[in-house]
Amino acid sequence: MPVIGPAHPCLIFTRQVRGGKLDPGIDGVIGDSHGSMIRAVEFQSAAEAAADADLLVLPPHEITHRQLVEVSARSGLPTALCTHGATLKEITRAAGWHQLAFRGGECAPARGRITLQGGGRLVLVHGGGNIRALGKIAAQTFLPVGYEGARPELAVAAGAVLVIAPPGQVAAIREAEQALGNGRLPAEASVTGRRCIVAARALSAGAVIAPGDLALAQVMGGEFAPYQQESVIGRRLLTDLAAGQPLQREHLDGAEAEAPPWFAPRPPQVKPD
Repeated sequence: MPVIGPAHPCLIFTRQVRGGKLDPGIDGVIGDSHGSMIRAVEFQSAAEAAADADLLVLPPHEITHRQLVEVSARSGLPTALCTHGATLKEITRAAGWHQLAFRGGECAPARGRITLQGGGRLVLVHGGGNIRALGKIAAQTFLPVGYEGARPELAVAAGAVLVIAPPGQVAAIREAEQALGNGRLPAEASVTGRRCIVAARALSAGAVIAPGDLALAQVMGGEFAPYQQESVIGRRLLTDLAAGQPLQREHLDGAEAEAPPWFAPRPPQVKPD
């Protein structure tokens, strides 16, 4: 079952064009059912909110229609509330109506093939350009945001989890999504061929390393970075080294002192006297 949220791929919908060819990368269609694709319905009445669909789309001119917003909240379906041209006050007010009805009303059991990360049922779909406004809307409402308009691939970079786009733009959206990655940094460096400490000349086992015995080279297999030279000098070699051979911990006796975290993500916490 598709999930809408920042930890999942963006859902891409297109508006149904009868007889038109759909891009194979599109997740769903707004309008008539189209094979096994996810179906979204744009509604403007309570009766339409009960349609056999997976997602409700409330058009932007209905953002001040409290009854419809509450109907969508109680429908059991996730809702994409379009905010094109709306003020921030109108957006937050409509989001509040939906949240109150969803949490305090007698809501229908969840239905359709889409779930919203976190258990909610509302996505705010901004449109008409001004992609930077997505961050403002998300920060003010604490709700996921979507986008409909030009350059939807940029909206994905701004946090859009649902995009309504014409056919032909899916590839650019997925490319942008792939380039964004998951935002997590590796626990260990994956860059190969970094400059490391090597033997400047042939060294014999038992020798005590002096500054002139070391050099820097961009080679594979080194375990000591340039900033660790001081922790290597004065230690005794346990094995012979050839000129240019990368230095490794197993080549040396003792252990180097751990370098202080000068550039720690957080400043040190000092207990007051």
